[in-house]
Amino acid sequence: MRNTIATLALTAFALGTAAAADNPLAPAFGNTLVVKSADGEVTKLRLSEDGTYTGEGPAGDAFTGTWSLKAQNTKFCWKNNEPPKGKPKRPPAGCAPLTPETKEEGKPWKQKDFDESQEITIEIVPGT
Repeated sequence: MRNTIATLALTAFALGTAAAADNPLAPAFGNTLVVKSADGEVTKLRLSEDGTYTGEGPAGDAFTGTWSLKAQNTKFCWKNNEPPKGKPKRPPAGCAPLTPETKEEGKPWKQKDFDESQEITIEIVPGT
């Protein structure tokens, strides 16, 4: 679970100066990234163009943070905000490999999680 959440969160992040047209994740803005781990856990992440994100872990717990793309769009980096007291802790920050081609709604792709220990499947699903 920690790998999936971290990859998303998602995964995940200040967009910086890159224009949305140069961002392979631009189609995710206004939609939901659904990440499935090798063991079937699902995490949902919603990226904003301003470099912030919101999401829900497999147990439905909410999380937020910031994200960015680095290394010519081949690394998805994130920093989780501190969760409210009593809520599950998440990895504080990290980067995950990202294939650089532009992602498309409804076309899942596979990639390694943040510590490259397992393959995950990510799909852009319409709506938030």
